[in-house]
Amino acid sequence: GRRARLWYSGPFFRRERPQKGRYRQFHQVGAEALGFAGPEMDAEMLLLTAMIWEDLGLKDVFELQINTLGSPEARAAHRKALLAHLIARQDELDDAARRRMHDNPLRVLDSKDPGTRRVVESAPSLADYIDDAARAHHNAVKERLEVAGCAYTENPRLVRGLDYYTGLVFEWVSAADAGQNTVCAGGRYDELASLLGGDAVPAAGFALGVERVAEVLDYATAASRPTAYAIAVGDAAMRDQAELLPPLRRRLPDWNIVADAAGGSLKAQLKRADKCKAATALIVGEDELAQKAVTVRDMSDGAQQSVARDQLAAALERCIAAKK
Repeated sequence: GRRARLWYSGPFFRRERPQKGRYRQFHQVGAEALGFAGPEMDAEMLLLTAMIWEDLGLKDVFELQINTLGSPEARAAHRKALLAHLIARQDELDDAARRRMHDNPLRVLDSKDPGTRRVVESAPSLADYIDDAARAHHNAVKERLEVAGCAYTENPRLVRGLDYYTGLVFEWVSAADAGQNTVCAGGRYDELASLLGGDAVPAAGFALGVERVAEVLDYATAASRPTAYAIAVGDAAMRDQAELLPPLRRRLPDWNIVADAAGGSLKAQLKRADKCKAATALIVGEDELAQKAVTVRDMSDGAQQSVARDQLAAALERCIAAKK
């Protein structure tokens, strides 16, 4: 049969109330693979997204969550049992859950309402209805992830918001405080083409929200801000940084010590230290060179003290201990 690998990028629009990380106009990057029915393509999509995070320096920021929805017959049997459970306890559900449970009871599973969550905890699990073929396919996907060293978490409540998914569904989620925490999602949707009136074509893909990734990049940058910002005033002090900083970095491996390196006045360099939200400034000018000292400035309140160079690492270690 015909096969195609496609990708796209561009603006999209949604007609609903805007929220942080969920805008009426947003930008999306996606990939689709048509005509590939095996677990290899499911794994390929997951590993491709993992490489994107690695390239962006976000490898440790996101968590991959996966689930399988099984065959249409399995989902229909589960849906019937789930709906019966929700109807029996509908007085405990929030208004949104009561509205949506008849159209798509699976959407109730990811409710954030505490009362609805309690009902969901005792609801029939889709995992109990998954057929053997779908389970074998899902296990094969997981095997490929494990061989590639791609960590994942199985989330049996993960269903996604679109009814056309079959088999694998996945989300990359972030703990960053950046609004919506799902930055990329997708899965397999073998029935979509036939639902739209075409021939049945196996398909898998994902979509990545550009604004959401940008927000997480901002968060990650802030989280990795300099612990200490080394300021050197004058040519001699600039040359001195090559002697001052390497042993300091070796002794304080947990500190992110950044050299200004651009030079200029003390005021200009302090401004740059403040802009990157450094906790501490280490200042060396002519006076410090003559006294074999470093001025240590607390960027939060401007308090500063002169510390002998041979005592600097120990003094900074005491700062670490005091803040723990």
